[in-house]
Amino acid sequence: MTFANFFCASSSGFSRLTEQVDRQQPRIAAAQVFQGKVGMQPNFIIAGGEFPLSYRNLKIGGLTLRQATIEYSEQELQRIVGLRGLREKTWPYWLEEWPATYAMGDALSETGWKDISGPVLDLGCGNGMLSAFMEQRFGCRIFSCDFNFDACRLTALNRRSQGKTAAVFCGDLNAFPSRKKFRLILAGDMLYLRTLHAPLIEFLRNHLEPDGEAWFADHGRSTSEGFLSLAEQAGFQLVLRAARSRSGHGNAQVYILKNAEQLARGLT
Repeated sequence: MTFANFFCASSSGFSRLTEQVDRQQPRIAAAQVFQGKVGMQPNFIIAGGEFPLSYRNLKIGGLTLRQATIEYSEQELQRIVGLRGLREKTWPYWLEEWPATYAMGDALSETGWKDISGPVLDLGCGNGMLSAFMEQRFGCRIFSCDFNFDACRLTALNRRSQGKTAAVFCGDLNAFPSRKKFRLILAGDMLYLRTLHAPLIEFLRNHLEPDGEAWFADHGRSTSEGFLSLAEQAGFQLVLRAARSRSGHGNAQVYILKNAEQLARGLT
């Protein structure tokens, strides 16, 4: 079930997965991610193809995070697509920067929260930047999830390089490998398809704790229209706020969804 430092599952119990992380602390195998000698620029291996990694200092929520990534270019995008194909789950969304995620990080840093006592889920984690931010800023136990296999590998690589034991797993809204509930669920730039709205609401019904919150950030897409009304129909209480990014990546709207009993209370 385990591969490197993350998990790929469709139906196994999440508690068993997290127990394996805590007990075994599996390590990523260098040959599975890197190729080359120590001191050389490492490569990220995708379907047998080698892609040079670069390390960038990313600013989010007042923190600077050092993250490994592949520099975006049309040529690299086409190479990955040529190796992985055109399916939705293999498309390299993680290759691009998503402005709303930066704005949400800035909004989270302004909440005044000292810490978050329950488990946090980074849904659609990409390269793991938001996961790293949440752990460093709030000291929370973060779980990272993406439906893209390469995104999970890159997140696991980044978390390990930051000295963290990663809890990263592959799964999607319709095949989530657990009944686990989370205190806080975060999703940046995930309202890019209207067909995702209903599955996201259903996911929250199943995986948000009774006193939890879910934060969705969007960069003003027309496809986000209708999400609020659908959430209200499902019984969620909503807060809509503008998030002004201080990171130079533009502004966004943040949709904060709460269960009814959470109306008058914060996370801590």
